[in-house]
Amino acid sequence: MSASQQASPYNPAQVFTPEDSVFVSANAGAGKTSLLTGRVLALLLHGVAPSKILCLTFTNAAAAEMNKRVQDELGKWVMADDAALCESLQRLNHRPDARMLARARSLFAQVLESPEGIRIQTLHGLCQSLLRRFPVEAGVSPHFTIMDTRTEQEAMHEACQRLFAKAVGGETSLRESLTALSQTQGEEGISTMLETSFRQRRAIL
Repeated sequence: MSASQQASPYNPAQVFTPEDSVFVSANAGAGKTSLLTGRVLALLLHGVAPSKILCLTFTNAAAAEMNKRVQDELGKWVMADDAALCESLQRLNHRPDARMLARARSLFAQVLESPEGIRIQTLHGLCQSLLRRFPVEAGVSPHFTIMDTRTEQEAMHEACQRLFAKAVGGETSLRESLTALSQTQGEEGISTMLETSFRQRRAIL
């Protein structure tokens, strides 16, 4: 790893500058969410439209927490006096003047009035929204629904039952194949293989 690639200490001037791309790595509880919240606030202060900001998380809980922090901070800015607001903006590496203070106080309403607001969602939520917009290009039905874990298990069980019924019903080659698999893989192994095949059916076909 070269000197330019090595991790550098926390630098507010870099983290909160929209022109810079920043990668943050830290342990749990080190304050990454607070840092990312500050980054979003800094983008808004720099004039980035709320609809142009996209934050992705792994869980709905994390998305809700980050959205709450952003909204709470913007709400505080509306009611804060000049001294308190200046202190908040200085933490985001800003040198507040009267114009900046006025902009900070207007952001809460701007975010609320934006049609899409700040998009803070999970990776799964983003993928789902893309599929909703481009179902034909993705090769899915425009009216698709998302399976939860229970529905997926029920669908898997139903597919296995239909497959076994087909084998018992007279398809000799299918019955022989399933028998051979059960002898080599066992009941749990064949179930796992069938589930994997069902999930990857598009690639297999």
